[in-house]
Amino acid sequence: MFNSKTAPPIMEALEPRLFLDGAVDVQVLKGVLTITGDDQANSIVVTQSGFGQYVVKDTVNGTTLINGVLGGNNTPFACNGAVKIDLKGGANQLAMETVIVGRTVFGSIVQSDLSITTGAGNDTIDLVSVVARRLTLNAGDGSNDSRVKMLVGGVRPHFTGNVSIKGGTGSDVVVLYGVLVGGNVTVSPGDGSNEFWLVTPPAVSVSPRIIGQVTYTGGSGTDLMAVRGVSFTDRANIGGVVINTKASASTIELTDLDCHGAVKFQGGDQVDQLTFTDAIFSGVVDIQTKGGNDTVRADDSEFERAVKLNLGANDDTLLIETLDKLVTDVAFHGLLTVDFGTGNDSGEIGDDSSSLLEAAVFYAPATFKGGAGTHTLVCLPSGTRFNVFNEVTFTAITTS
Repeated sequence: MFNSKTAPPIMEALEPRLFLDGAVDVQVLKGVLTITGDDQANSIVVTQSGFGQYVVKDTVNGTTLINGVLGGNNTPFACNGAVKIDLKGGANQLAMETVIVGRTVFGSIVQSDLSITTGAGNDTIDLVSVVARRLTLNAGDGSNDSRVKMLVGGVRPHFTGNVSIKGGTGSDVVVLYGVLVGGNVTVSPGDGSNEFWLVTPPAVSVSPRIIGQVTYTGGSGTDLMAVRGVSFTDRANIGGVVINTKASASTIELTDLDCHGAVKFQGGDQVDQLTFTDAIFSGVVDIQTKGGNDTVRADDSEFERAVKLNLGANDDTLLIETLDKLVTDVAFHGLLTVDFGTGNDSGEIGDDSSSLLEAAVFYAPATFKGGAGTHTLVCLPSGTRFNVFNEVTFTAITTS
C-alpha cells in the first residue's frame, strides 16, 4: 500500500520546451505598417527586400512569434507609408537595417514618419542606415540603449523632419551617429544617469548635421551630453543648442562644432561642467549655471556674437585657454559679460607656456564682475596673454 508519509514523490521527465519571448503582430492598417508586441521580451529585426516591402523576423534567438510563426519568415509586408512600432513592456530588442520609410509620388520617393514606442523594461533599439521623415521614439522606463547608426559604405541616417527621443526612469544611452536631420532634435531621457551622444560614426568620417535646433532636457541623476565632429576643419553642423540640466549633475562637451544659432544653457543646483573646444558659435551664447560648484571652459573657440555667463551661487571655475597654440586662440567678437555671482570663484585666462599667440582676443568690450565672496581671475603668464581691442573692466574681481 502506498504511504504518502514515507514514500518519496516520483518525478517524471517532461519533454524539452522552448521558452517564447512573446508574440508580435504585424499588419498594414490604413496604409501604415503597424507592428505590435506584448509585455514579454520581444526581439525583432525589420528590413526591406525592396522599397515598400518590409520583412519582419526574429534573428536573435528565434523565440518570438511573429503573426503566429516562430521567428517569422521572409514573406514581405507591402506598405508605402508610415511605420508604427509599439513593443509594449518587457526587455525588447528592435533593429531596423537599411530601411527607407516612405511612399512614391509620381515616381519619386517621399519620406514618411517612423514611430517607435517601448514600455517598461531595459530595451535595445538600433536604427541602422534608416531614412524617414519624422522620428518619434519613446523608450519608457528602464535602462534603455537607443542608437541611430551608419554602416560603412551604407546609407547615411537621414530624417527630413524632426527627431524626438524620450525616456523615463532609468539610465538611458542615446547615440546619433553622423545623422542628417532637416528639422529639430529633441532628447529628454528622464531621470537616471543618462548619456546623449551626437557624434561621428566609428570608422566613417561623417560629421552630424542638424539644420534645426538641438534641445536636451535632463532629469535627476548624472548626465553626459557630447556633440563632436570629425575635426576642426570638418565640424559638426547644427542650427542651435538649448540645454536644461534640471536636477542632474551634467557634463556637456561641444567639440569640433559649427553652431549657426543661439546657445542657451540652463543649469540646476548640481555640479555642471560645460566645455567648448574647437568650436565656432555664430549666435548669442547665454549660460546660466545657478547652484553647484560649476566649471565653464572654452578652448580654441570663436564666439561671433554676445556671450553672457552667469555662474550663480557656490564656488565656480572659469577657464579660457588655448590648447592648439600654433593654430588658433579663443576669440570674442561680441560683448562678453561674466558674472561670477556669489561664492569663492576662480578664473584663468591663458596658460603658462611660451605661446606666440594670445590666449584670448577681445574684439568688443568685456566685463567681469562678482557678488558676495572672493573672485580671483588669473592671467597667464603674468597677464600678458591678452590682445585687447576694446575695454575690459573688472568689478569686485582680484586679477593677477
